[in-house]
Amino acid sequence: MDNDGRVKSVDSTLHDVVISHGAPYSRLLAEDGRRLDSGQSHREEERMVRELTRSARDGSGEQRAFQEELRDRRVAMRQLSDAFHWTLHGTSMHCGQPVWVLRARPRAGWRPPTKEARMLSKVAGEVWIDQRELRMVKIDAHVEATLSFAWFLLRIQPGFLFRFEQIRWEDGTWLPRRAFVKGEARIAAIKTVRLEIDTQYSGYRRNQNESRIVASVKGAGQ
Repeated sequence: MDNDGRVKSVDSTLHDVVISHGAPYSRLLAEDGRRLDSGQSHREEERMVRELTRSARDGSGEQRAFQEELRDRRVAMRQLSDAFHWTLHGTSMHCGQPVWVLRARPRAGWRPPTKEARMLSKVAGEVWIDQRELRMVKIDAHVEATLSFAWFLLRIQPGFLFRFEQIRWEDGTWLPRRAFVKGEARIAAIKTVRLEIDTQYSGYRRNQNESRIVASVKGAGQ
């Protein structure tokens, strides 16, 4: 996107994602709306089979990294009640189900207990809670103060938007529905990047050969 918010380029991909042995593995299906040809598809299938076979046999760094990321997320999530001042904004509907809409503002004087939790003091937004399941189904958040990562090499600018949605699958498992980000980031104090990334999850199914969940993931970036 340019300085006026006009789209300069669009890239889109479609992946088949398998959660196996505690980590996600993806197979590319299409790029920019065009399905892979038979040769490309065959190579993607072979690559995915190799990765799944290796992870089942030896374990992998991908699994460890994914599990560590999940642990960090859980630590940050446990801080939500203390990090924010919560108010009930109203009610709404999400995927045909009634929800409560809660507004969250950073709590003055709160001290993040971990490095990962620091970002909570710089964001605000709304959280949608399913009234029957008492589960979070949607988060709309925005950055209010600059977020810095990797020794300040990446700086997320104020106004950056985050949206995440999840749905209850037929067996009761809660799974992603959509992840959306839009805004401006500064890289190494040299380059400013303006982007919009919309990742949509659909077509969940359980693989019959293993207790794992498979999804189709469509991502578009600008």
